Amino acid sequence: MISLNYWAPPNNASLARIYINGIHGAAGKIFLSFSRGSIKVNADSDERDDIADLIEVEMQQLGINGSLSDAGSATDLWKQLVDACSQPRKAAPARPPSNGQMQGRPSSVGPISTLHDLDISTIKVKKPVKIQVDHREPEQLIQLLRQAQNTTVEVVSLPLGDILIDDAIIIERKRCREDFESSVVDGLRLHGQSERIKHRTDLIGVVLLEGDLFGARQRMSIQQITGMLTFLGVIQSVNVFPTVDVVHTAYMIVKLAAHQHGLDSPISLRKDKPKALFSARKFVLEGIPGVSAGIAELLLEHFESIARIANATVDELIAVPGIGLQRANQIRECLAGTT
Repeated sequence: MISLNYWAPPNNASLARIYINGIHGAAGKIFLSFSRGSIKVNADSDERDDIADLIEVEMQQLGINGSLSDAGSATDLWKQLVDACSQPRKAAPARPPSNGQMQGRPSSVGPISTLHDLDISTIKVKKPVKIQVDHREPEQLIQLLRQAQNTTVEVVSLPLGDILIDDAIIIERKRCREDFESSVVDGLRLHGQSERIKHRTDLIGVVLLEGDLFGARQRMSIQQITGMLTFLGVIQSVNVFPTVDVVHTAYMIVKLAAHQHGLDSPISLRKDKPKALFSARKFVLEGIPGVSAGIAELLLEHFESIARIANATVDELIAVPGIGLQRANQIRECLAGTT
């Protein structure tokens, strides 16, 4: 089934476009425009002369009946198409398992519908971020991104990719199955796009695969899909992340933006920190290279405090059983900053 994305320049709806994705057998950008009471089909790089017929067939799947060439009904048909752009696609009902078919275990994160409870505004974005979104992307994605903290969202025409974060992360968004399959099967567009991203060594390349990648496949086999994923990851050095829907996509983009500057707080490498004073001192000493639990106990028994250990000379440290010259120098370097 096709998807329709509406775009118009700010304050100039007369130049609006409806981009069409998912036309099987059609390559390049395809969009509709409305001018002087008629709808025009625009195909940037496609040589087929039956694009309008293909679009009308797909329109019927969306419940839209009409002819793109009929000037008498063009205004009403355009309104239907615009309305369809803002209508989220309904998910197909889940099929009950047949006899003998194994059922998957329930997810620990709850049903997919709960993804729409993802609160993008709660993601901590410590530093100001600029996210540029190509004008062909859906308005819903743009509005979701604008919920993020400390973030400026600009709608532009990007020469490469669909989303650009701080001139540092370039994202190509593919919807499954129609957009992903057509970009692989028809003209190898994704191969070329990933190749151009690969050569931008100043950018981190990301491909977001939105939707049910394997369950929704039609023209591509699981072997072909797997081959494309490994090609992107290993050959093209592009990060590939799956997302469930546009809400999850927006959440992922903001997370990528937040993580480009590192984590909010350092990760603790040691857990279950002791509360007793002797155990706490021993815990600190065990973080020194070459100091085992036994050596830490000997040091504390001999010097009684970490302060005295830190001020001890190499000769004084060597006097402790089990500590040689190398280990004494390591302790001095860690605690006193010198050897």
